[in-house]
Formats: sequence, C-alpha cells, structure tokens
Amino acid sequence: MHVGGFLDGIAYSNGTMWISDLDGNRVIRLAAEDARRRPDIAVPEGPLTVVATERSVWVASYNGSVVTRFTSANGARDATIPTPGPRPCGLVVAAGRLWVLDQSDGSAGTADVAGAALTRFDQPARAGFASGGFGAIWVPDFSGSSRTVSRIDLASRAVRRIAVGNQPIMALAGGDSVWVSNTVDATVTRIAPRTGAVRATIRVPGGQTGGLAFARGVLWVASYGGASVAAIDPRSGAVLGTVAVPGPAENIAADPAGNLWVTQADGTVTELRPRVGSRR
Repeated sequence: MHVGGFLDGIAYSNGTMWISDLDGNRVIRLAAEDARRRPDIAVPEGPLTVVATERSVWVASYNGSVVTRFTSANGARDATIPTPGPRPCGLVVAAGRLWVLDQSDGSAGTADVAGAALTRFDQPARAGFASGGFGAIWVPDFSGSSRTVSRIDLASRAVRRIAVGNQPIMALAGGDSVWVSNTVDATVTRIAPRTGAVRATIRVPGGQTGGLAFARGVLWVASYGGASVAAIDPRSGAVLGTVAVPGPAENIAADPAGNLWVTQADGTVTELRPRVGSRR
C-alpha cells in the first residue's frame, strides 16, 4: 500500500499497525487483519520511533522533542511528555517504565508508564533504535563513532559497552540473544546477553541493514540498500533467503499472526506472509 511520506517507525497494538511518517507529521494506522486504513493522527514534528503495549502507543517526535502517548483502542491522545534531549530516538517500554534515549547528546530519561514526567540521566550512546530484554536496555550508538551497543541495567542503570559493527542502528532482544543491525557494514551482530560476548557476525545481502523483527522462529532484517527483507536462521546464522519490497526498507514489525509489516522510505507499506510466501 502506498500511503506517501517518509515511513519509518512501526509497532503493533490492539489489532492495528501504527506507522510514523517523519515528513508528514502523522501516524498512519492500518488494521492488521485486512490492511484497512484507519484515520491518520497528527503528531508533533518529525515522528520517528513507535513502541506499543496492548493498551498504549508512544511516538517519539525527533524534531519536536516530545513523546506522545495514545490509547490504542481509539487513537485518543492522553499525554505529551517533553524529552530529556532534543532528538529522541531510542524508545523502550520495559519493567513498567518508559525509557527515552536521545541521539544528539546521549541523554536519557525514564518514567512510570502511567506518568508524564521523565527523570533524566546520562548514558554514552547517541541512540539509534533501542530494545529491552534480559534485565537491560540495549542502545546502539548510531550517530556516535564508538561502534558499540550500550547495555543499561534496568535496576542500577550501570552501563556496559559492547563492540559491534559500523554505525549500529537497531538492537533487538529476542530468542536467546541480543541482535544488532550495523548499517554501514550491512551485518547483524549476535550477542550473548548475560556475558556480552559476540556470538556471530552475519552478513546480510543488499546493504545498509535497518529494522529487525522475530516471526515464526526466524529473524527478519530490513535492508535499505537492497530494498529487501532477509530471513536469517537464528540458530545457525544462515541467510535463508530474501524478499524484494518496492522501496528502501526502513523498519519491520510482526503482528500476532506472524505476518510482517515493512515500512519504506518511498511511502510504501508492505505486508509479508511468511507461511504462504505471499505479499500484499
């Protein structure tokens, strides 16, 4: 479906895929069951990252320095939260708290998911798209030069930095590992979450890796450079194959049925159905 704009962030909540349009200052909503279009929602300038629980959706406005919270059932806006830094990018809901991580100055903030005020703290990563899991928040240093992902302990906020590839853009805690996509290298790094050891570095066809998702026991990787999505066996690291999409693939998310939704920089959303190999 071509909906226009520059599409990036995507998340599932309560039967709906929520998709951010960075240029259009809106969130596009599609019914996960049949891709039926629901009314768009205006958001502050530069919506980038979207995260969700079953009841709520949070959207980080990269150019607006706020996070907006919506009720997923009806799309009602129920909070606007100023962010700790000017360029919010990393957005995670973990252990009953919202974590916001900034790309420009390394600041971060955390708040109870029911609250509207963030407590600021500092961390070293110029954040890309972060993930929560294994007792920590995992933050790729996207616009910095360290080639690391930071592990921030949920309880103590102690930081450990782990070497990965060049310009890591996204982390995903899934299966028994943490996965990091490295944009410049077109690789995915697999990390043992307890020790921080690098288990594997997987080269992805197409170039400029981006979004990551798990569905049907497979790791799926969006490729901006290849306008494709790659399927990776998480046990062996083998690339099982690739699927072409119409435009440069930015991000990817799975719905509860195991179908994949891919956002593209040309304003296209593509739904992939791995079970039957069809595309809509």
